[in-house]
Amino acid sequence: LKTRPTAQVGSEGRRKPPNSRPPSTPDLAAAAAADEMLLLRGLLLAALLAVARSPLASASESDHKYKISEPVKLWVNKVGPYNNPQETYNYYSLPFCQPAENPAHKWGGLGEVLGGNELIDSQIDIQFLKNVDKGPICTIELDAKKVQQFTDAIESSYWFELFIDDLPLWGFVGETDKNNENKHYLYTHKNIVVKYNGNRVRVALICDLKH
Repeated sequence: LKTRPTAQVGSEGRRKPPNSRPPSTPDLAAAAAADEMLLLRGLLLAALLAVARSPLASASESDHKYKISEPVKLWVNKVGPYNNPQETYNYYSLPFCQPAENPAHKWGGLGEVLGGNELIDSQIDIQFLKNVDKGPICTIELDAKKVQQFTDAIESSYWFELFIDDLPLWGFVGETDKNNENKHYLYTHKNIVVKYNGNRVRVALICDLKH
């Protein structure tokens, strides 16, 4: 046997549910505030998803199609110790050759920014389907401070990351002499090979690093 609450009859003869009462003004305000909070949370979640889904490549408006002799940008990104990939720094935190003028910057989505990604135009002259002869990018005089920066980076097995047409390229900053741990070599020569198919870049590789 289950008991059920008895319905009440109002003065006009209509049946009312038990314990029913019209919502008060505070109840309506609380409900409106709750709905507004849910709406704000939904908008915030949608915004975060939109940022998270924005890939690094979407930072460029290019359609990745090139004509002969059209510039192909080489972007520098970051450096860091090989044994700790979460520890990264801006590429120019080391005293590499820097662009002469204010370079363009390119960021991806929120995840890319949190991952330490900040692409900077190296302003190195590269043209589609044109070989670039070996030559100096710049000349730097290394004082004691800069030498120590590179020495610390080499001892920590620092690697670097570059981008061409949204394709990553990796390499090490230098190496320690196998026979003398107090002697370090800085890689000052990079041989980059760019492979293409029609009017698009397909592969970009750093094939050779020399000091």
